[in-house]
Amino acid sequence: DGHRVTLRFEPGRVSPAALISRVTARHAIRDLFVQSPPIEEIIARLYGGAHG
Repeated sequence: DGHRVTLRFEPGRVSPAALISRVTARHAIRDLFVQSPPIEEIIARLYGGAHG
């Protein structure tokens, strides 16, 4: 198989539960992993800096 999809979203616009619900309503999901962004990325966004 080897199929992988990465979704990034703004939690202020859509909740993780709503996004997962929408995706699973349209696609068969075998495995799901939810990860928050690293704290460094969050801080960089707050201060307008680039990440990476």
